[in-house]
Amino acid sequence: MTNHFIIYVYFTLSALGLSNGIQNNEPQNTLHILIKGIDSDQGQVMIAIYDSEKGYMDIEKAYFKKSIPIRNKVSRLSIPNMPSGSYAVVCFHDRNTNQKLDKNAFGIPKEGYGFSNDAKGNFGPPKFEKSSFKLSESTQSITINMVYW
Repeated sequence: MTNHFIIYVYFTLSALGLSNGIQNNEPQNTLHILIKGIDSDQGQVMIAIYDSEKGYMDIEKAYFKKSIPIRNKVSRLSIPNMPSGSYAVVCFHDRNTNQKLDKNAFGIPKEGYGFSNDAKGNFGPPKFEKSSFKLSESTQSITINMVYW
């Protein structure tokens, strides 16, 4: 591949607004997420990040969602190029990899779960304001401790 071709592709993507950070003058941040307290390496961790109270806990309205592997009872994820703002992270230990939080007959989770700020809810998930945090540093790290019933 020639250097001319690489330069052409870069400028074409930039012109289309597809190159990271080129189309937006807003500062871009990297968010590092560490999820601890997972009870086994079985399965995966499903994670969703919400950028507003509107749509919070609706997976279809998540700003970002992904499944991440578990290694030594810990999951890690780094997300580059996030704009500054308020975010809430929701995750659960999808032990059987069915991509849903399994619950018992009473609606109590049978798999581990967690929220940013280690927020807790009363008879349900915590509100967005309890689990949200401001992302405004170029690199920011958060830790979530998984909870099991």
